[in-house]
Amino acid sequence: MNFLFPLTLLLLVAIGGCKSSKTQAQASPTGNVPGMPTSQTPADYQRVAEERLGSGVEYTLNDDKTMVLCKKTEHPLVPAMNNEVRFLVVDVKTNALLFEDRLVNGEVGWFGNTQLKISTIPGTIQGVPNERENYYLYDLVTRQKLAPPSGKF
Repeated sequence: MNFLFPLTLLLLVAIGGCKSSKTQAQASPTGNVPGMPTSQTPADYQRVAEERLGSGVEYTLNDDKTMVLCKKTEHPLVPAMNNEVRFLVVDVKTNALLFEDRLVNGEVGWFGNTQLKISTIPGTIQGVPNERENYYLYDLVTRQKLAPPSGKF
């Protein structure tokens, strides 16, 4: 019985000294963005994104690497609550803010080179079939919301 206290103490010290590398990587971004040549520094558009969204931003370049989608998802403390997605698009060359929005329980990503696909997750209505598409497109050139390709909106 006398050996349980030192063994428990040693176990607590060993577990407490471990740190998650995932948490550290999110807290201190390296500045490297997948798809971006390492000779270019993305610090300017990262600065624009972090001023608007804070730290922990995820970056995704479009196909021709002229625009970057900057996205931050806020996960609630209680799992049953809704996630908030805040996002913006920045021109890589001029660092101009092209579009900014937020949505609840949704997702955003590139659809082609100049359009965003913005998906929403509707609430559940029992007994009524959901005939609407759960996404829309936003064209960054014309600055208009577009109907999904199927024609439904």
